Amino acid sequence: MDKDVGIGNFELHDEVSELDLMLLPTQDLVKCETEPVVCEAAATRRFSTPMSDSDLQEKILKAIPKKTKNNNKWALGVWIAWTLERNLCKETFADGGASIPSDPNCLSNELLNYWMAHFIQECRRMDSSRYPPNSLVQIASGIQRYLRTDCNRNDINFFQKDSVPFSFFRKYLDSRMKELTYNGIDTNVKRADPILTSDEETMWDSGVFDCKTATGLTNIVFFYNCKLFGFRALDELKELDASQYRIFFDTNGNKLLHYTGRLCKNVQCGLNNRNIDVKRITQKSDPSTPRCIVKILKSICP
Repeated sequence: MDKDVGIGNFELHDEVSELDLMLLPTQDLVKCETEPVVCEAAATRRFSTPMSDSDLQEKILKAIPKKTKNNNKWALGVWIAWTLERNLCKETFADGGASIPSDPNCLSNELLNYWMAHFIQECRRMDSSRYPPNSLVQIASGIQRYLRTDCNRNDINFFQKDSVPFSFFRKYLDSRMKELTYNGIDTNVKRADPILTSDEETMWDSGVFDCKTATGLTNIVFFYNCKLFGFRALDELKELDASQYRIFFDTNGNKLLHYTGRLCKNVQCGLNNRNIDVKRITQKSDPSTPRCIVKILKSICP
């Protein structure tokens, strides 16, 4: 290499010292004995700090709704209780069979297919009564989610219609659900009685709804959030924030109250729910009545 060959305003030398590098106008090098030399421009990041695999896994688990986690825990608990009792039966070891592991992840797909069929047929409640059909589906779904989420067995799909590995289980589940329905198990669905207009008037007249007391205002907000803005899940009420309400005027001068929902039980806004938007509901004010919900919420959240 020729010593005097130049590129732009820089000259190339056979031997380059640290001082030569420090004098380059395009870089500002920092010398550190324990860390590599870095550029000052790296201090301003466009992207977030690198995340470890454990942190990513923690974020995945946090994205799972609390109720779903509890359902998975319950389903796994039913499986564990069943295996402990089933392993005491001689039928489990017929034809040289081995004990059933308390962790379903220890089973191959073939054995999981076999034992899940027996499990769904034999599992009972704490009082030994039979689970209703929908509860059996929830139990199987909880175990499937456990295997997929906690054990990374994404190939598990108990309910896929054409899935060969678990066809035996699906046939047993189908027959069990029909049998339970035929025997009248859980055919009487429990529903809350509807609140009539007369019931609403009674709550106003009796003081259950009262704009002058904290308890009365709480009852008003709770009731009308459910009635007007369609609150269903508990987390919608627990995580409610004043910033979710916005009061504005339309072109005719009418005062409007707009509510914007967030994540809740039925709206997760994830990859599988990207076409489902959060709840957006607008309520028009009624100045002629002191019970106007727009006026009441405006007094609470000015």
